[in-house]
Amino acid sequence: MVGIVEGVRRFFYFYTPWELALDNTDIEPKFLTEASPFFFGFIVVEWAIGLLGKIREKQDSKAVSLHRWDDVIAGSISGTLQQMFYLFLQVAFTISEVSVYSYSRRNFAPFDVDIKVWPITSFVCLLLFKDLSYYWLHRILHEFHGLWSAHAVHHSGEDYNLSTALRQGVLQAVFSMLFAIPLGLLGFPDEAFSAHSQLNTLYQFWIHTDLVGRLPLGLEYILNSPMAHRMHHRPPGNCNYAGVLIIWDRLFGTYVEEKIRQDYYGLARQPWTFDPFALNVHHFETMRNIQKGWFGRLTTRRVPWKWVCDPRLLTKSISPDYVDERHKGPKRKKWHGCDQSLSGITLAGLFIICATALGMCVVFLVLGAFLPWPDTLFGIILSMLLTSCIGRLLDRHPDEMEKFLLYTTSLMMGIFFVLTFSPVSTTLTTLGFSISTSKQT
Repeated sequence: MVGIVEGVRRFFYFYTPWELALDNTDIEPKFLTEASPFFFGFIVVEWAIGLLGKIREKQDSKAVSLHRWDDVIAGSISGTLQQMFYLFLQVAFTISEVSVYSYSRRNFAPFDVDIKVWPITSFVCLLLFKDLSYYWLHRILHEFHGLWSAHAVHHSGEDYNLSTALRQGVLQAVFSMLFAIPLGLLGFPDEAFSAHSQLNTLYQFWIHTDLVGRLPLGLEYILNSPMAHRMHHRPPGNCNYAGVLIIWDRLFGTYVEEKIRQDYYGLARQPWTFDPFALNVHHFETMRNIQKGWFGRLTTRRVPWKWVCDPRLLTKSISPDYVDERHKGPKRKKWHGCDQSLSGITLAGLFIICATALGMCVVFLVLGAFLPWPDTLFGIILSMLLTSCIGRLLDRHPDEMEKFLLYTTSLMMGIFFVLTFSPVSTTLTTLGFSISTSKQT
């Protein structure tokens, strides 16, 4: 069990070089897996602060808009679906970002770095090069239609709060692995790379909030921040690609400061659904309008190429003044589901069902890797289907509610059965097959 102080500091990269000087004599950290309770804990704290702000200002303030529970769950199931797919790749093909990095390091690195001897140099290099790699990954995900199809899910959230950070596309994990290949040439131990990669991801969680204005002490010139990232999530959003350090955007000319704060987030062509399956294929439907074959559609640019690399931009001033228009309300109508006539009691029941189903998915995500691998794969399929059913319930189509309530209940029972009895491996063992535990360690 991770303590509160230990868990919180991971979200801010508060580690010394010696703590992250890990090699094959150390256990690979599981920062992301252990962060699950903190994700939801921070979301609850953010909601409570926003609620208190609204009450204090009598509902007409410039305080952040309250969370919409259906959007929070939708973001959470999208992230869960991505992690389920990532677990599938690990179990079925023993492939992950770390395994790709390790293969590159073992086969192509000119030398291996003794991180115990060079902890400070290793810390600086891994932080900088991992973050620079993320900048370029993030940038090309925006610039090409084929890659944007994997990332658009993250931008489909119409609210800007911590749950938006959990909203992720399934295929983005695949493209992320490719960018581990050049990093492997640096020769740092796999365990240290894994730690920095996870901390880079965790840092980006807390910047998805509208509670924080501008960072003090000139930190906006160095660190990625809620201010910078709000502009990234405002359509069209092709700016401020940084992970931890905003210096990359300032250096490469993709930095845009926030001059107007407003409630305007999501995609330019916003899909009206909470179903993560539909969100993951949404941009493919848009690509049909490109007058090319599918290869041409995948490789067509959606953002014009602009090459800038000017160190003078690092010192360009950021204006302290901005206009706050959040009191005007959302700039456009948001998706709240199809049926708006449901009673409060019915909505409360729907929330309990969806939250319980989400909890079942999260439990399987944590425990499923320890099952025999056939049961892990079967449970992944059930869990992925369950995320789609939750999304369809949130969409509240009157003619589908009863059907998807039945599907959701059945899938939850199926996942519980898999976790409890490992039915697939038990059956295969009875038939004489030898089954090992999951390939995921």
